[in-house]
Amino acid sequence: MKNKWQYPEDMDHLTFNKEHQKKVLNHISEMPKEKRGRRLRVNPVLAAIATIFLMANFWLFQEGIQQVLAKIPYISQFLEEEEDRSERMGTMLRELQTLLDENGVDMPNWNLEMNSDKKVFTVELKGWSGQDDGLREQILDIMEKNGFSDYRLSIVPYEESKNVPVKGEDVKQIMKDSDALKESVTKRLQEEKFELMFPVGIQMNPTQGVYINVIVPKTETRLDLLEKIIMEEGQQYGENPEIDIRQVEKKAREQEVRWEQTGAVHHIARAMMESDTYPVTGFSYSFHPYPLHITIKTSLHPDKPDAKLTAEEIRSEIKLYIDTGEGTEPIRGDEYEIRVLGKEKKEIE
Repeated sequence: MKNKWQYPEDMDHLTFNKEHQKKVLNHISEMPKEKRGRRLRVNPVLAAIATIFLMANFWLFQEGIQQVLAKIPYISQFLEEEEDRSERMGTMLRELQTLLDENGVDMPNWNLEMNSDKKVFTVELKGWSGQDDGLREQILDIMEKNGFSDYRLSIVPYEESKNVPVKGEDVKQIMKDSDALKESVTKRLQEEKFELMFPVGIQMNPTQGVYINVIVPKTETRLDLLEKIIMEEGQQYGENPEIDIRQVEKKAREQEVRWEQTGAVHHIARAMMESDTYPVTGFSYSFHPYPLHITIKTSLHPDKPDAKLTAEEIRSEIKLYIDTGEGTEPIRGDEYEIRVLGKEKKEIE
């Protein structure tokens, strides 16, 4: 993707440099003294040329400054500010917990929802009557003190889980059986030279039984043998284990591993969803099929002239982060596609 503006290589002839300055001064010094009295007369042509040169330099300077400012990576800057936000959030939660302890109230859960449409700080309180005792105002004061005054506070009563709790002994046994089954399936598949794209996935539930997930390359053809091995191992822990065999492109999985190690997708998603600059309403991505597809949903009207400019700016910011961001070196040569959608999910080309 090319930059919108580049410094022309042949722009040197527009620069009012020292050579031009010397010629003007020499011309003035060579003028008769009577013409250089109190009312100095300057050749209007030279004055006009000098003015044009100065204006051109000023314009180029302004353009250069704008380009420098435009090249500040938004996503990288967001990630730097994220550290400060995390510290302020930690301080706010500690102060909030102290306040709730003093009032005999528990906070089993909390959630900070941040996107372009709304910013909400939700807390679940246990033991609070909900009456106007000043608690809400004190929480709002703590939020404002730590820089979260732009979030709407939502207090909801805590509800006990209706699920039947599993006994501690049963949990330990389920975890032990899950680990054993995962190890046995993995060992047998490796013995048969199966290449696993993901670690073997095991889920065990007292009511839903055993679930086994195995993902192999698309080039793998021994699917009958694969299912046979998984079934044999799974039946040791349940009569009819549910088997889920999937195939993916190897290069797609290799790309996925690289991006997971850098955390790039997570960083891009956070920066876009929490942006006050871009009207982003949704974010999704997929490594399968190859290459990586990133989809940015916006509230833009696709038919409006500024929609294309904003969409291009979003694509440029993502590309700039991938090309220059800290820790993105392993993915800079990867292929990827970015789609920006407007209202009614219409793509903005």
